[in-house]
Amino acid sequence: MPRKNILIKDWTDFKRIEGKRIALTVGIFDGIHRGHFTVFTVLREISSDFAGIPVIFTFENHPLTVLEPGRKISYITLPEEKANLLFRLGFEHVAFFRFTREFSQMKAEEFLSRIKEYCDLRALVAGYDASIGHDKIRTDADFRALAGELGFEFVRIPEVKDKDTAISSHAIRDAINRGNLELANNRLVYPFFVRGKVQSGRGIGEKLLRMPTANIVVPEEKIIPPNGVYAGAFRKDGNLTASALFTSDFGWHPSFYAKTMPEPSLQGTKGTQKQIEGHVIGRRISVKGSIVEFIFLEKIRDSIDFDDPEDLRKTMLQDIKESVRIFEKNRLKLRFLP
Repeated sequence: MPRKNILIKDWTDFKRIEGKRIALTVGIFDGIHRGHFTVFTVLREISSDFAGIPVIFTFENHPLTVLEPGRKISYITLPEEKANLLFRLGFEHVAFFRFTREFSQMKAEEFLSRIKEYCDLRALVAGYDASIGHDKIRTDADFRALAGELGFEFVRIPEVKDKDTAISSHAIRDAINRGNLELANNRLVYPFFVRGKVQSGRGIGEKLLRMPTANIVVPEEKIIPPNGVYAGAFRKDGNLTASALFTSDFGWHPSFYAKTMPEPSLQGTKGTQKQIEGHVIGRRISVKGSIVEFIFLEKIRDSIDFDDPEDLRKTMLQDIKESVRIFEKNRLKLRFLP
């Protein structure tokens, strides 16, 4: 029987699991790294102890967008990407709330009591640095006192490290910003990816270079590696194919472009968004208008301008060769992705 993924977007949606025994975890979970996954694993195990269901409570926007208005927030995973990935990881019940000023005023006891109005809350699983509520319940003693008052089990998960360094979304964002995809992907459960709708491109790859690309314009709040060429994978309908990925500012084009091609047709805002052009290696596919995913594996080189399309084509052939090599090196890991 296929899974019935349930996305709970407000309190009334909790009626869809009303009365169910649940184990709960609460957090932002941007990127879903190995530390998060340890929490999720324990959550799943505890829920199975009482024949309940694991529920992940997260947010579509970072709380700081409300608590510190005007602060620019960059995401490893956009809301739709995060929800999609949580479902692919096997969680059927995800509470995905919009963090608002009103929500920010709820104290921990009020929040958890609200959950208990709908569900039989049996356990709360928290990461090593987790806090809940306007009153910022954070210490084990405070959590246990609340658990005793409301009648649930509290479990704290120790800090997860990578070679003596704490794994955190902040550090992963920094690695991606520096183009260190190997470090970021080693700490993420699922390698860094961009999911989006393919748009019509400028025709450079198809018409001039005989190397068609699928093009995605990326919202400015999504973190993207520095402009350059990356080895990656193209994913559609669960199938993975080696790809060469090029990231650039929206509207950028090589020097020869203005002499040979019409104006761009990609829809975006120049200067505030990024674009990804992905060449799917060895396959000719029609993906315009489709939702696809590009997975970033390793950086190959920085962005280079070209005055001659043939010079660009020769360089791209080398990029493709290197992309295939890196894809093959990672094939076993990619094979077991959810």
